[in-house]
Amino acid sequence: MACFTGVVRSQSVTLGDLDGDGLRTVRDLTQLVSHVNGVAILPEDKQVIADLDQNGAVNDADKTLLIEEILGTREPELLPLSTVRFTSPETGAAGVAVTRETVIHFTIPLAPATTITTPQLRATFGGDPLLTRVELSGDRKKATLFYLEPLPSNARIEVAFDGTGISDLLGRPFDGDGDEVGGGTFSTHFETLSITPLVSTAIVGRVFASEPGTGQQGAPTDVPLAGVTITVDGAEETLRAVTDAQGNFTLDPCPAGTFFVQIDGRTSPQSDYPNGDYFPVVGKEWFAIAGRNDNLAGETGEIYLPCICQGTLQTTSATQPTPIEFPPDVVT
Repeated sequence: MACFTGVVRSQSVTLGDLDGDGLRTVRDLTQLVSHVNGVAILPEDKQVIADLDQNGAVNDADKTLLIEEILGTREPELLPLSTVRFTSPETGAAGVAVTRETVIHFTIPLAPATTITTPQLRATFGGDPLLTRVELSGDRKKATLFYLEPLPSNARIEVAFDGTGISDLLGRPFDGDGDEVGGGTFSTHFETLSITPLVSTAIVGRVFASEPGTGQQGAPTDVPLAGVTITVDGAEETLRAVTDAQGNFTLDPCPAGTFFVQIDGRTSPQSDYPNGDYFPVVGKEWFAIAGRNDNLAGETGEIYLPCICQGTLQTTSATQPTPIEFPPDVVT
């Protein structure tokens, strides 16, 4: 965890002053323009100062603002302390999937040595902590809270991020509560959807391969996929269905309202997973009206799964560049 001493306010850094001489001049503009044009990319710390409109990107809009400052038609602004830009799910969101992670985006990257622990970024339900793990992105612009088990359904989830002891890329304290003083706690909350099944409520559908087959007289025709497994997120062991030889399935019972499912084509005998071409796992959002056993999966009841050619997906390294090459069958 990157630490700091004392209280540092945002007044120490002025937006647009890329050379640090206390002025906004043509020299600053030259650096910004070179970055925007891809001629000379600014270092990470200078990109933060060059982002005059504070939208997270350095572009022509920032160039225009800097020109206005140089001409004296716009007052320079101070760079605020790093704080939370937005969260996903957003605060107060409803109908959140019970398998969805929580992502916190920062206005300025955190210091290179930063680590974030679960006591600092935590989630609770009814005052009780949830089992989680935390990952900070490689650019240190966001922290993701992964849940080690499905979230409670139809529940209010509270998430808190304590910024005490954390600093940003420029060595200034992180402002958790947005009061322009280092430290403090950011809080957010959201509501999960219900996955409680209802009697006399079902969803029906049919699963096909995306690539058509050849029918009578050479006409293209849909190819049904047998043995595809459909499960409800958060209730995978109890709310599930399998397609028959014609690709048909009935998920009975199922939740009412909006819920999320996984359609697993790997379990089909028409897949050669993991040793060959296969049909993948696809997530879908479905809606069912209570008391109806003829709700359609999606809007049409028809689901198409693409075939993944062997060798198409490759494992990437978290620390080293990974060359990605597509097999000839995919390219052609």
